[in-house]
Amino acid sequence: MRRLLILMLLSCGGARATCAVQQTQLSLPEYSALNAAATGTLSVLVTCKGPRDSALLLLSGPGVQASGPHLNLQLRQGTRTLSLQALNGAALLSGLRFEGTQTLRFTLKFPAGQWVPVGPYSAAMTLTVHSTQP
Repeated sequence: MRRLLILMLLSCGGARATCAVQQTQLSLPEYSALNAAATGTLSVLVTCKGPRDSALLLLSGPGVQASGPHLNLQLRQGTRTLSLQALNGAALLSGLRFEGTQTLRFTLKFPAGQWVPVGPYSAAMTLTVHSTQP
């Protein structure tokens, strides 16, 4: 059974916001093309100075694109690509609005049947917070 070690790099940025990304946590299973679709989770802790402070959370990076309500992501190892989706994550492209300190969770899904060599796959992506306050 072929398995993969998955690595996804997230960097955080912020533009003078009353809210900021405090922590990101990625939980991904080892992927095997022989198994049913594998799922994982991306958790993003955003903190705000006040409970009514609001902001937009955006995700950017190479290969990031919307597919209906979902967000398609690509992990790479050289020229090889492993695809996954952030279910209901398309709003991250234009800005997912949130209010107050909270943990935002996104389910990540690897479609089955992707025959790629074993090894580390990565993607450089940036999470940015933009204040919606005047």
